[in-house]
Amino acid sequence: MASAGNFHSIRNRATPIGTAKTAAATLTQAEVENAVVRVDSNDSGFTVTIPAAAAKYKGATLLVANTTGGTTAGNDCYAYVAAGFGGADSSYDTVDVGIGEFANFWCDGSYWYGGSAVVPS
Repeated sequence: MASAGNFHSIRNRATPIGTAKTAAATLTQAEVENAVVRVDSNDSGFTVTIPAAAAKYKGATLLVANTTGGTTAGNDCYAYVAAGFGGADSSYDTVDVGIGEFANFWCDGSYWYGGSAVVPS
């Protein structure tokens, strides 16, 4: 089992895991299907938008990991989910994913759901 100190190995492997993002973007279907998004915010935070829930994403599980090196404040990634988690009467939810943190998301075809220490309840 990897320790928290090895978290950045997701980025530092010879062949890094998942899709890398270094600027604000809306994830494509292929990126969602890839299941892992590595965010390196390069000294300024930005937002990654998860596409609206749809039947084509039913069963999808997505891990958004902030692999930014260092400890500079403001390097957080924000994962934006349209319509809020589980359709919770919200127009959107935004999850703050700090350096070395991650958030998990999954879709039932109608809504996205999230779970981790950084996902608001």
